[in-house]
Amino acid sequence: FKQKTAYEIRLSLVGSEMCIRDRTQPAEHSTALIELSGPIDDYSARSVIRRIDAAKSRGAKNIILSIDTWGGQVPSALEISQYLKRQTDLHIVAFVTDKAISAGAMIALACDELVMQPGSRIGDCAPIVMRSDGSLEALPPAERAKFESPVLADFRESARQNGYDPLMAEAMVSVGRIVYYIQNETGERRFVNKEDFDSLSSQGWQTVEGVPVPLDRDTELLTIDAEIAKRIGLSKDSFVSPEALASDRGWTITSRSLHGFGEKLVAMLSSPIARSVLFTVFMWSLYLAISVPGHGAPEAFALTSFGLLLGIPLLTGYAQWWEIVLIFGGLALIAFEIFVFPGHLISLVIGLVMMIGGFLLTFVPKEPSGIPGILPQLSGSYDALGRGLITITGGIVASIFLWFWLSKYLPQLPYFNRLVLATD
Repeated sequence: FKQKTAYEIRLSLVGSEMCIRDRTQPAEHSTALIELSGPIDDYSARSVIRRIDAAKSRGAKNIILSIDTWGGQVPSALEISQYLKRQTDLHIVAFVTDKAISAGAMIALACDELVMQPGSRIGDCAPIVMRSDGSLEALPPAERAKFESPVLADFRESARQNGYDPLMAEAMVSVGRIVYYIQNETGERRFVNKEDFDSLSSQGWQTVEGVPVPLDRDTELLTIDAEIAKRIGLSKDSFVSPEALASDRGWTITSRSLHGFGEKLVAMLSSPIARSVLFTVFMWSLYLAISVPGHGAPEAFALTSFGLLLGIPLLTGYAQWWEIVLIFGGLALIAFEIFVFPGHLISLVIGLVMMIGGFLLTFVPKEPSGIPGILPQLSGSYDALGRGLITITGGIVASIFLWFWLSKYLPQLPYFNRLVLATD
């Protein structure tokens, strides 16, 4: 390639990303490093898609997707996987830095190739529902099969598109499969099930040295480290860092998009403690706005905390549209009680129940498709409801305490005493 003599350096801020481009490198070598870490949810899915689109618009031809995750929500992982497989004008390499478990494995196999850091792990992608004590929620066979179907279909598609063995890929999703990795005298290698292994063993086929026998048992989900992944051909190679991979390929990393402030902020505000504090601030500010209206500050705090209480679950995929409608309907009934028809308390009580119930439901993820009934059927959903109830109850108790504290000490505080009319 004919190289240009001048450097073009461009600095741009996209979220937390700073890009430095060297135009002396051939366009085919232009590579973007994008990090995907933490829980996989709607927010992280939109974030990684947006960052890959931005890298494409800057001329990147290769993407190194650095993956380190325990997994997350199945719909969000499927969205990322399908998006990656549609990028025919990019070469996307999944670089597993520590772990690509569950949804992380789905995303890694959707990339054009897979590279792993020494000591990292990949696999264990069965759809699960967790209880609050960390144990797994058992799903009936029919419901589990319905829930697994889109995941298995995605793994088969990734295997077909990127040259992986379907039997090996499916073993990451479904329990009950026994998988062997064998070879014959000519060096031909295959993944086979128990029946084929017994048949081919009599024809001179043997297990591959250095690979577990069997590779996957019927009581396990296939989960392997970087060394085994390389021996069975799942991982193309091992590198200590994405930079080492780029150097080996002769690529130039022209932009980096690491796990930025936005992702960390959303993760922090999604925690039960943060949401309890936000609910306390909302209730406290709402009380002040009603008690001493017209100052602006309480109204601003109430709107901000209310927006965060709804916005964070919407970003991460926990809040559904009907839960938002329930919350706004409750607020409308409360406002009707206070400003239009005060004194009868019926609309106030119904409104409070609707508002608190709506907030409570934003703590509960959607149950797998195929689960019958209107009420939650899984104990994991009730565990999430319990955590939400504790969070909201804590916020209400703290709010009531602040209301009594303010009514007693607010007239004595400098500046704040001007908010209260002391004359009877």
